[in-house]
Formats: sequence, structure tokens, C-alpha cells
Amino acid sequence: MNARTHDSTRTIIVVLVGLLAAFVLVRWLSARSPGVNRADAGASTIERMYTETHAVRGVDGRPGEAEDVAEVVQYDATHVFLWIATRFDNGASCGLSGIAGREDHAFVYRTRTLPPDGRLCTLVVDVGPEALRITDRQKPDGIATCNAFCGMRGSLSSVVLGHQRRLRAEDVAHLKHSVEFAEAEQEFKAGPPWTRSSVLPR
Repeated sequence: MNARTHDSTRTIIVVLVGLLAAFVLVRWLSARSPGVNRADAGASTIERMYTETHAVRGVDGRPGEAEDVAEVVQYDATHVFLWIATRFDNGASCGLSGIAGREDHAFVYRTRTLPPDGRLCTLVVDVGPEALRITDRQKPDGIATCNAFCGMRGSLSSVVLGHQRRLRAEDVAHLKHSVEFAEAEQEFKAGPPWTRSSVLPR
């Protein structure tokens, strides 16, 4: 190998090492940058179906099983669309859908109009590594705010869904073309009539 070939090889190696170092540095800075939108990351990772099967008793008193389900898809960088259905004893159930915004550690949904019971529903949806937790209480011992969306024995005060799977593209498309999604979007765009205040459980 002559001197010219040796110098060319060394130059190529130096350039490749430099490019690799620059790539690693850019990735590291991107991960640590304060400009990274953590709420956006939260919204995208929540896009799943969450379920939980549990024991219930029918109207005739016989034991059986029911499945609670929540489906969540990203609406924008800081909001998600929620569709929730839960089952209880004697055929009681809860059903709710709406667009929730990121607030601190959770997504929060609030009704824009007063339900029949005259109380604004506030639903807090907390996504953990092991389960999706849902409550309609501003504090652990507070008043349930979403009873208008439930039957006589239903409640959205302490819902825990421990099983999850990613939604397929067709599932997401189906949700975004549903009547529930259209109604939730209309409600969301109408804007809140209430005064914003802290609603997260303490």
C-alpha cells in the first residue's frame, strides 16, 4: 500500500467516525431536549384497547362474568378520544365517550354541558405500566361526578383495566368514524362553559 492509498483510507475512517459521533450526539440531545413534548408522547402511547374481566351477578342472582372495555385513540398532540363501557351486577352498566386533555400525570375529560343530574362530569384517566385507572372523583373520598352516565348500581369511581393491546389501523379508523367520536368532537369544539380549576385527585 503506497502513501497516497494509506492517507485516503485514514481520511475515510476519520470521516466515518466523525459521522457516527455526530449521529450519536444528535440522538442524545434530542432525548434530553426540554423541547420534547412529553404530553405528545403520552397521547401516542395510550392508543390501545384496555379490558378487564370480572365476576358479576345477574338479575336472577346467578354468578357470571362481564368485561369492562376502554378504547383510546390520539386526537391531537395533547388530547385523546375515550370510549368506555363497564358492567356491574343486575345488568347495570356505565357508558361514556369524550375527548380528554393531558393534565399533569393523567388525561382529564369534562362534560361541556350539564347532564340530567346537574353535575359536570369530570373523568380522570391515568395510564400506568400495568393498568389503566379511571375515576370520576376529584379526591379519593370525593363525590362521584359521572353517575349520570351509569345505571343505578354502576359507577366510574374506581375502574381498573389491567389488560391491553395495541389498536389496529382499522380499529382506529372505525373509532374515528363512529357516531360517538363525531359527538365528542362537536362537544370538544364547542368549548367549556365552566371555569377551569384543578381536578386531579390528591
